Amino acid sequence: MRPNKVALVATIKNLDRNIDTYKTIASTLRGMGLEMYQPWLVDNYPMEQSDLEAKMKTLVDGTNKLIRSVDFIVAEFSEKSRTVFLQTIMALENKVPVICVIREEEYKNFPDNLLSYGEDMITVKTYKTVKDLALVLEKYIENLEPPKKRFNIILRSTTLKQLEQLCEELDISKAELMRRLVAKEYRRIFED
Repeated sequence: MRPNKVALVATIKNLDRNIDTYKTIASTLRGMGLEMYQPWLVDNYPMEQSDLEAKMKTLVDGTNKLIRSVDFIVAEFSEKSRTVFLQTIMALENKVPVICVIREEEYKNFPDNLLSYGEDMITVKTYKTVKDLALVLEKYIENLEPPKKRFNIILRSTTLKQLEQLCEELDISKAELMRRLVAKEYRRIFED
């Protein structure tokens, strides 16, 4: 499954200095056929301060709507920003993949504690130039796997006990065992 919709999470601090980076991100993503979530910051630059403030929503409400609307998020961390940090955490907590991009010389601004979410959910890439940034994003999107979907099943007691015994014997989770069994049956049926 190819992603369809993406959001850019970036700070408005030093906007004049960073707008070229944000525009590069937007044009790269759009060039790959992705729709951007509320691209008003990039599309309407420059804006009057009053217009900018009117567009801003509360952090939690705006981020929750953003998370429900996108397949992944690009978080620009070259400037220190508590807002970008909090939006990134909220996305990761809601299992939305995030690619964090940072200018090489500003890597010190990246909060390393975000790495605890694991490489399935968060990718951190540095860049020197906006051209490098475009290549980083293109490569990320080409390799982006769709988010894992949850589903519940109801098992008979005996089947559940067998599942638990197998998990204990193989030292894996029930979810991992189910993924392996489905993959094995798929190969047996479709690849023979």
